[in-house]
Amino acid sequence: MTQEKAHRAANPRLHGLDSLRGLAAIAVVLYHYTVGYDTLVQEHQPGLLQLFPNGHFAVNLFFVISGFVIFMTLERSSTLADFAVSRFARLWPPYIACAAFTTSVIVLLHFNPMKLTVRDAVLNSLMMNKALGIVPIDPSYWTLTCEVLFYAGIALAFFVLKIRQMEWACLAWLAVSFLARWSHFDDRHVRIAVVLDTEFCQFFVLGMMIYLITQRRNTWLTTFTALLAYLLNLFGPEFNPGNLKLWQFMLMSAAFPLAVWFIAEKKPRFLNVWPLLFLGEISYSLYLVHQIAGYWVIRTLENAGSGPNVSVLVAITAAIAAAACVRRLVEVPAQKGIRGWYRGLSSRAALREERLQPQ
Repeated sequence: MTQEKAHRAANPRLHGLDSLRGLAAIAVVLYHYTVGYDTLVQEHQPGLLQLFPNGHFAVNLFFVISGFVIFMTLERSSTLADFAVSRFARLWPPYIACAAFTTSVIVLLHFNPMKLTVRDAVLNSLMMNKALGIVPIDPSYWTLTCEVLFYAGIALAFFVLKIRQMEWACLAWLAVSFLARWSHFDDRHVRIAVVLDTEFCQFFVLGMMIYLITQRRNTWLTTFTALLAYLLNLFGPEFNPGNLKLWQFMLMSAAFPLAVWFIAEKKPRFLNVWPLLFLGEISYSLYLVHQIAGYWVIRTLENAGSGPNVSVLVAITAAIAAAACVRRLVEVPAQKGIRGWYRGLSSRAALREERLQPQ
């Protein structure tokens, strides 16, 4: 049995986390289709049912889950190349497919609320729009910059710097984040803060510490690191259009890692239901494809006389259908194909190395 298979046997898939991702994705979609639409496109027609007015905070839950899952993936990977290929296969193909779809909506339907240029569209392929300061094809893509930079940082610490007690790396990261917030970086330093993920690092760190706790590998340093990560939220959210109070934000910031811990530790069955699991499976594609295309659907329907609630419901249904297609036609086959190609390449390289060994 390979090392990866052994890890998978010891750490079976937590379907509850998939369901949690699905719920977070729906919260983000509902926020974008209500508050976000009013901000980026035009005001809704009267009578809109406001659900999840603070749904954008669900991205923080995504980051906690990423911290948990990516740390687990990191330890399953034998080399930096294993980890990099795994992440590339997971993220890039559906991203490019959804970006191409959204670009088609912008060009063919003449709907460009973000004022996207050709140059920015091309540079979006790097997933670094927030770090590069360019217009994203879809406004949601800013989180991908945070995710990719987190992957790069944790891989550097684990494979290059050979750090095994990850708490020390996390404490250094939190210290940089604290200094950035305390000194109130001006516009000249914003890009540095983005590259270092100073705004959201505490959520990634909390996910990593929860993983260590559920694996019974926690020490006092793990608890201390998790506590400092949580207290960093006392600075409050950078973006708070719903005027969420600090105590509410702190409560939410505690609930997210606790939910991940509960699922990993208790493995509740009530989350293992088909609708939630389905939303979890398509959550990445749904997140990528929903915003600009959904805005066009809502605007078209409302301008034609449809009520805002019906328009939002139709947009949600269309986004879920599109995400399911991307999942089935692009995400799954591309992931299998790239990983299969890499396993074959690794096997051939190992065979050549074995043949070159002196007998």
